[in-house]
Amino acid sequence: MSPWWRPEAGVSPCHANRLRSRRGPRRRGRAVFATWTFTWVAVLLLAVLVLSAPELTAAKKAPRKETDLARAFGYTEREISKLKAGQVMPPGGCSDPKDSDFFARFRPYEEIEKFLRDRLCQLRREIGSVGSSCEVVEIGHSVEGRPILAIEIRNEEALAAAKASGKTKKKEKAALITGSLHAREWTSTTSVLLTIMRIDVTDVSVFAIPVINPDGYVYTWSGEKQIKKKWSKGAVVEDEVEARYWRKNRRVNPDMTLGVDLNRNFGSTSAIWGTDKKSKSINLTESDIYQGTGGFSEPETRALRDYHKKHKKRIVSFFDVHCCIGALLEPFSREGKAPDYVFKTGQVVIDAINTKAPPDAKYEWRPRPVSSASGSGISSSWAYQEARIPFTYVVELRGKFVERCSEIKPIANEILLGFRALLKELSRMESIMAPQPPKNEAALRVSPADSTDVELADVATTSQKPHQGSSTSHKAMFFLLGLICLAGGYFFKTKTEKLV
Repeated sequence: MSPWWRPEAGVSPCHANRLRSRRGPRRRGRAVFATWTFTWVAVLLLAVLVLSAPELTAAKKAPRKETDLARAFGYTEREISKLKAGQVMPPGGCSDPKDSDFFARFRPYEEIEKFLRDRLCQLRREIGSVGSSCEVVEIGHSVEGRPILAIEIRNEEALAAAKASGKTKKKEKAALITGSLHAREWTSTTSVLLTIMRIDVTDVSVFAIPVINPDGYVYTWSGEKQIKKKWSKGAVVEDEVEARYWRKNRRVNPDMTLGVDLNRNFGSTSAIWGTDKKSKSINLTESDIYQGTGGFSEPETRALRDYHKKHKKRIVSFFDVHCCIGALLEPFSREGKAPDYVFKTGQVVIDAINTKAPPDAKYEWRPRPVSSASGSGISSSWAYQEARIPFTYVVELRGKFVERCSEIKPIANEILLGFRALLKELSRMESIMAPQPPKNEAALRVSPADSTDVELADVATTSQKPHQGSSTSHKAMFFLLGLICLAGGYFFKTKTEKLV
């Protein structure tokens, strides 16, 4: 039987010549067309393979398109432009900058400082917020010399009545709420500001530090761009990021890099310090989670520590506001469940928040990962383990770093309800004992060998990122298809030469 590519085989020589003269040009044309088709398809596939592997052309330098946080979180270019316009200038969902409603838009630090010094206490009186005493105090200064302001709100009448009734035998109880430990988390600032403006204070006083990181917050408004480095997959990767996504303070490090992550700079017993290479990003000065040269090396964290020392006997709750998970976190990384009183009170806070939260963005209780060196030196670990503040929580707001102005009040009102529920729980407790030191310190320490280069908030938001886990398999598929096409092109090229 004749082969499929030689239909003239087995016929008479005369008939075979007629077949060749009739079919030869047509078959040669088809073979040439197939050769070029397979060749160009192979070239295109291999080009896609090369372009999708930047490490082959630019060693260890990630393209900005893939590493920009806003794009990674799923925003389109058009949405990013609208959000930026909405946060800095009208229109875009924001009111005029001169609008009397302070919470109609995000505000630069100069306006926040003026609001705290000149308007906050007056506004509380105008809207009828309960609390007879409202005082603004400076608790320290940042690296660049900006004042760090705290607001102390008390109800002197309620405190006097509580003491007279014998409800409390000790000094006043107070809850400390903080914001903007990370500069890019603007909604944490607005949420703390609106909460302290509208909260009703009874026999539990409220101390608030809306902007712990003023230098970083100011820098996020600068519009600059900067190269940062991080540890990823066993190597140092460079990213170009906008100032809007700056996280750290503005410390000039010995190697002339900038910034220390204030939420890795608290000197808790579970913190890891030093230059151990296994702990990766926490010791890389360009990293977003660089923890500094030692515990409380930064004036901002020292200001919070010293402020707590001043009110150590009063503060029974630490409420640290961050962004952007939509959850209430345990005080520190630990094995097993949180103490019952921490969990139960936290659940009350969550239930209160969820009465206003959207159906698709409900808050939940989350434990912290046990083996994560990138979680070393966080504020809540210090507050619970060292400062012995029993009701310590980290609230991660819903939303994203770059948020619409129309979401300022809804997000802040949710936190207001949660903080109000916390104060109510603290008020009904006749006595509050400080947490006991952990029995097994080693169980609470994190292992450098298990460290990661991603912040807890970044881990939680990976579900919003485009899927990238199968990039290696895609490259292998492109490579295989390219080889197949090259082989096909070579086969038809050989066949064409035989037909000539």
